[in-house]
Amino acid sequence: MKLRDYHRFTKELSQNLKSEADVIGLLALGSMAEKDHDPDLWSDHDFSIIVKAGNQDKYIDKLFWLPEEYEAVFTYKEAANSRKIILKNMHLIEYAVFTLEDLKKLKINSYRLLIDKNGISDYIEEIKNETSRTSKLLTENKVLLGNLLTDLFIGIGRYKRGEKISAHYFIKEKGLKQLLLLIEKNIDNNEIDNLDNLDPFRRFEYNYPDLALMINQIIDAEIISAAENILEFLQAQLREVLDLSEQKTIKILNNYIKK
Repeated sequence: MKLRDYHRFTKELSQNLKSEADVIGLLALGSMAEKDHDPDLWSDHDFSIIVKAGNQDKYIDKLFWLPEEYEAVFTYKEAANSRKIILKNMHLIEYAVFTLEDLKKLKINSYRLLIDKNGISDYIEEIKNETSRTSKLLTENKVLLGNLLTDLFIGIGRYKRGEKISAHYFIKEKGLKQLLLLIEKNIDNNEIDNLDNLDPFRRFEYNYPDLALMINQIIDAEIISAAENILEFLQAQLREVLDLSEQKTIKILNNYIKK
C-alpha cells in the first residue's frame, strides 16, 4: 500500500471508530504507530480496539468500522478476540479487541494511541514498560547459550536419525533465534537502534548489515553446515560471553557432527 493510501486508511479507520460510543481507544502497533520506523509498501495495519466491557463481539467479526472502499477476501480467526484479514487490494490488517482489563495481557513495544476517550495513556505506557522489563533481550547469556547449544545438539541428533525436517527446526529456527538474541544483547548495532524486543528476527538487516550477511549464509547452508556455522560464529563473534564449559561444549558438538 502506498504511503498516501496507508495514511488515508489509518485516518478513516480512526474516524469510524471514534464515532462509536462504546470505543474507548484505538492503539496503533508496529509500523502503524510510525514511531521507530515508517510504513512502506509491505507494511500492514496492526491495531487494537479498546471497548467498554460487554461490547467486544460487536467489533470482532462485524466490520462496519472498516473504511468503505476496502473489501475483505480472507479472514483468519487467530484467537477469540483477534483476526487477520487480507483485503482485496492485497493489504493485510491484524487487529484484536480488548476491554481495558484484558488489555494488560497484550505485549506492546512501539505504539501510538490514536483514540483516547478515558485518559488511558499512562496505563498503556505501563504495559509497554512491563513488556520491556520482561523482554527476552534481558534474558541472561547463560540461558540463551544453554538453549542454543542444546537446540543444536537435538538438531544434530535428529539429522543423524534421518529427521531432517525436525533438525531444520531445531538448528535453523529455534537455535537461530537464540543466536539472534545473543547478538542483539551483546553486540553493538549500527546505531539505527530500532530492534523489536518481541521478535529478534525483525529489522536485523538494518541494525547489523554486516552480520546479516553471515546469518543469511547460515540460513542458506545445508542443515549440518548451518550448525557448524553457528558454532563457528559463536567462537568468532561472541567468544567473550562464553565460559569454559560453553567453549568445551562447542568442541564436543563439532566432534559430534563429524561422527
